[in-house]
Parts: sequence; structure tokens; C-alpha cells
Amino acid sequence: MTVNVKEAPYFAGTGGVDDTAAIQAALNDHYRIFIPAGIYRIDPSVGLVLRTGNQIVGEGRGATILHALPGGGSIAQLAAYGGGSILRRAFDPNDSNAYVTDVVLRDFGVVLTHPTDSITATAIQIGIDLRNITRSIVERVHVGNIAPENVILDKPKAISREYEVQGYGIVIGNVSSGTKLPNEKTPYAGGEVNTIRNCAVWGAYKLITQDDGDLSPLSGAHATTIDTCDLQLGHHILVQESRYATGNAWRGNTLQAVLKQPGNPNRSFLLRVEGYNNHMADGYIEGQDRTGGVPQLDYFLYLGNSSQNNRIALPYFAYSSLAAQMVDNGRRNIVTGYEAEPQFTDHDGNPATPPVETSKASFGPAFTLYDGAHAEPWVKFHWDGAQVVIDGGQGASVVRVGVGDYLVNWDKPFRSNDYALSASLNTNTSGHPGSITLGSQTEANARFYTYIDAGGPLAQADPQFLYVSAKNG
Repeated sequence: MTVNVKEAPYFAGTGGVDDTAAIQAALNDHYRIFIPAGIYRIDPSVGLVLRTGNQIVGEGRGATILHALPGGGSIAQLAAYGGGSILRRAFDPNDSNAYVTDVVLRDFGVVLTHPTDSITATAIQIGIDLRNITRSIVERVHVGNIAPENVILDKPKAISREYEVQGYGIVIGNVSSGTKLPNEKTPYAGGEVNTIRNCAVWGAYKLITQDDGDLSPLSGAHATTIDTCDLQLGHHILVQESRYATGNAWRGNTLQAVLKQPGNPNRSFLLRVEGYNNHMADGYIEGQDRTGGVPQLDYFLYLGNSSQNNRIALPYFAYSSLAAQMVDNGRRNIVTGYEAEPQFTDHDGNPATPPVETSKASFGPAFTLYDGAHAEPWVKFHWDGAQVVIDGGQGASVVRVGVGDYLVNWDKPFRSNDYALSASLNTNTSGHPGSITLGSQTEANARFYTYIDAGGPLAQADPQFLYVSAKNG
């Protein structure tokens, strides 16, 4: 049975200043509730508490709005499940807990309320708190400080966009299954195999955070799917922060608009992964990450020290923080995509003034990175009598040390010096025999000596061309 929360005996959304108790009563009495179009005020100190089988269905993310009243908690209070979440389950980190499964949240919006002219440390809110909820679905739901387009909600605008960068949009996580309490009690109660699809998170400090380092530091929320979501305006856009999570899939998401929270020294991330054996293939990544000429993005992609065996595909990306980095500090991660190329803008219309680099976009050749370096860097080159000419290649550059003496430098150093090398040469137009010897091999480069046997004493000589490739891993 589906119950309409606006009807008797609940009468939610009919003029009251707080609809939390009315909607909660409906959730307690029934498994599936329908929330018609309208604005419903929710107390973040209490939130709406979900149980196994609960379904909340609205009339659309811009039509049915759960609007958070002011209030919330500190990071410590949020981490201890002490309030601040608009939608959550009941959970006691100091006792055993039942599983909560098969929750469905569909077709409504959750609009957060944070100060419009300052950053709060004591009234932080979470829109949808999926911590310790298992095998559940969130779809076509809008979350964030920024309301959906064309919504009837009259919410005061922040004096600056940066004050929208507060709170958390969607939080996914659990407590460690290895945690033991006195009397052999275990607080672990699931938290895996959830799906978030076709949702939007606009405006929060962290838009979607999984296994959050502050809120769920030992979390391993395995088998989470985040699919075709629209994520815009945050300090952290889409992040997974614990070494323990595996089997997660992120795919087809739109990630845009990195903006740092005022006064917050933490680095900013578009994508961050710390777990293992996860698969991420996001569709459209556009940093939009300069505000007033100030770069906002520190890491376009960050694979942390604990990350390993992850596969990341980047079909398209662009960003305007020119110093933003793509970093892999993990092991055996594979990253594929297209090289970032500089994009230039003519600022003054003067043909005598060169255009200025204003962004980077993935319009270059395809690449595959393994263990932080190119999987198979290669270069073909020759000496024209005055300079080294690169005839083709990827991931390498060349310095001529002397006659028949070349240093091939890898753009991205290998983790060790035991990678495989291959080298061949074409000696000259006469086709004389030739040979190559390896002078040295380090993580950053390899040095080659080339020889041509023209009938006299064998001596170092510059070949017609030299081809060098390396195999990483």
C-alpha cells in the first residue's frame, strides 16, 4: 500500500513549520509513502529515519522538495551519528545494529540550509546519509545547497557561490566489520551494494563521498554503483577515501565546477580513489575551476597511496587550473584516456599579441598509464646534424649526449628500473651493419650507444634513425 503524506492522518506539507514528525509517522506506519509536489520542512537534528523496505517517492526532483531547516552538527557529531542528516537510518556505533536493506528513494529533492554569508563548523548537514544501509537505490533525486531549476522553493541565495560549498550531498559508508565492542558486540550492519543513478548534487563541500575519511574512516562500502549523476560545485566532487573498498563502479557521470570552500586549506579533488579493484569510467569532466582568475582545482585525478588494481577511463576532460595534477601514488592502477592539450584564448584581438593558454582539454593522442607511468612509451628519432628530430612517439623525449650517444627520458618515471626495453636502428642508406648497447637504465631514463660497421674499426656513430620502446609491468 502507498500512503499520501498530505492526506489524513498525516497532513504533511499543509502549512506547518516542521513536517518531520508527520512524514516520519507515515514511514513508521507504512513501507511505501508518496510525497506530492510541494515543500516539506525537515529538522536536521532528527531527520527522516529509514527502516528496511521503506520507499519514498515524490513527483520529481524539482517538484517535491524536502527543505532542511537550519541546524546540523559538527564533523565529530556527524561521524558519531549525532544528527545533521536529512535522510538516514538509526545507528548506534556503540552497540549492535540490525541491517537496513531494500530502501528506495526516488523522484524528489533535498535542499540543504547552511549560512549564506559564512562557513559553519557546528551546523553542517548531510542530504542523504546511506551509511550502514545495504542493497538500496537512490534515483532521480536532487541534493545540495543549490535548489533544482524551476523549483517553487524561495530560498535566500548565498552572497557568494563559495558559501554554497558546505555540507555533504550523498554519503556512502559503513563501520569496519572487524570492530569489536565489549560483550562481543559488533556495530557493523552492512552498508554495501547500493546504487545511485541519475541523481544531481549541486553545491556542497563534498558532493558524493564514499568511505569518507572523516565520517567513516574504516569504511569498506563494496559494490557501490554511481551511474549517470550530475555533480556540480564542490570542494570535492566524487571521492572514495578508504583503502578497504572494492568492486565499485562509477560510470557516465558529469563532473563540473570545482570551487574551494573559503578558508579551507584542504586540497581539492575532481576524482579521488583510495580503494582497490574498482572500475571508474566517467563520461564528462569539466572543471570550470577558476573563480576571479584564481585556480580552484588541485587534483584532476588522485589515486592515493593505498589504491591498487583500479581501472580508470577518462573519455573527456577539461580544466582551467593549469597546475592541476593527475597523480597515481598507488600500485598497478590502469588509467586510459586522451592527452591534455593546451587551449588558447585571444584576449585582446591584437594579432601581434600571442594568445594565452587558459585551459587544457583531452584533445591529444590516446594514452594508457600503468603504475603511474606510460604503459608502453616509445620514440623514433634521428640526428639531422644540428638537433634531435622526433619522428614519432609518446611518453618520451631524447637528448644527444655525443656522437652515437643518446639519453631517452621518460615523461613519467617508472616505479623501478627493471622494465623491459627494446631498441632497433637503421644505420645508413648503404645498409651497413650496426649495433646498439645499453649504457644505463634508471627509473627516469635509458642511455644507448649506437655503432655502425662500415668496414673499418667499429666506432660510435649517429644512425639514420633509432627506435626505442619500453614495457611497463
